[in-house]
Amino acid sequence: MALITALEVVNQGTFKGAPINQRFDASLISPHIHIAEARHLKAIFCTAFYNALVAAKDGVGQYNADLGATSIAFSTNANYETLYKEYILPYMSICILDQALPTISIQVGSAGVFQNNPEFGQNKGIEGVQYLQQKLQKDITVLKKVMLDYLCANAANYPLFCTSDCPDSECTDSDSETFLSNDLGIIFY
Repeated sequence: MALITALEVVNQGTFKGAPINQRFDASLISPHIHIAEARHLKAIFCTAFYNALVAAKDGVGQYNADLGATSIAFSTNANYETLYKEYILPYMSICILDQALPTISIQVGSAGVFQNNPEFGQNKGIEGVQYLQQKLQKDITVLKKVMLDYLCANAANYPLFCTSDCPDSECTDSDSETFLSNDLGIIFY
């Protein structure tokens, strides 16, 4: 089970600050959530901490007042709720867009690989995808640092959080999935 849902990361969804354009259907985004979580979230959270977050989540938090009454995703843990709403959702929204963008822009059909050609717009092609991915990678790097700084500064509130990125860390969690990390700063085309 993933921590993030597609409804939370589309712009007209439950998390209003999500960067994904409102014309993206949640069904285009949802296949990329597990991969994005593995590459970007599980890679910096210890397995026990990630599993605790998934287990503690009550459902989809509704943070978009335009959709009606708001609700929280972690009703039994205020610290998890703060981490989720203020740090994980903004970070993962961009990570999921970065993961999904190439397959949304370049699609595969029965006639082979093709690029959508919009009727009332100009397709920017591979160059546009590459430009957006470079920008998204910069944003991901910044938001990752902000989230890690918050977690390290508030480590007492998150006892299962363990990472070697914190100064003076004593983390020895062999389950940490750092091999999936995507922070090399290299973009392959």
